Amino acid sequence: MLSDDDGQLTIGGSGTAGSLEIVDSQGVTRIKASGSIGELDLRDSQGNTTFNASGITGQLFLGSRTSGQDGDLLVRDANGDTSIRLEGSTGKCTCISIEETSDLRLKKGITPLLDALEKVQAMRGVRYQRKQEGSSKKVLREDSLSQIGFIGQEMETVCTEIVSTDSNGYKSINYSRLTPILVEAIKEQQKLIWQQASALGEALERIAQIEKTMKKQSA
Repeated sequence: MLSDDDGQLTIGGSGTAGSLEIVDSQGVTRIKASGSIGELDLRDSQGNTTFNASGITGQLFLGSRTSGQDGDLLVRDANGDTSIRLEGSTGKCTCISIEETSDLRLKKGITPLLDALEKVQAMRGVRYQRKQEGSSKKVLREDSLSQIGFIGQEMETVCTEIVSTDSNGYKSINYSRLTPILVEAIKEQQKLIWQQASALGEALERIAQIEKTMKKQSA
């Protein structure tokens, strides 16, 4: 069925005005788009939603329609379990694991990190509350929880490689890139500990020799 009068296009079934609906030979709707509410719904052969975008709520679902909140992005696996959840209201992302490419063949100009311990000592960890976006005064949200982290402007003076700046001048920190700095800092610190332990051992040995000599002289 094709209707030009009400902006309706239906293939294999009956739709509503301003909509696009495609139905398979089993009568299952596979694609449904609603022009009136700005929604796109894609379904598998069982009629289960595999992709849904709602223009009204700002929701996007991949894998299955679930009970997400407005502005959420949910990605689900073949079993219907959520593997990625991005909360639009808080910006919180929850997933099973995050991996970054780190193959030697993709890198060049490789040099060791130096003075990592000095960089770590210059870092300042803080506790803070996040301000609400959408206001020039950045009013604090009453329900904001205490968080811990770094200040972008401060970290930029310590290690510029992990800080980026957007078009509005706001700083972001790639926290995963802190790991190599922390690893090298621990190695530098351990080297100092070994050196101090060695120096202490030599000092104790000299003291023992002096004490031994003094006992002989007093005997």
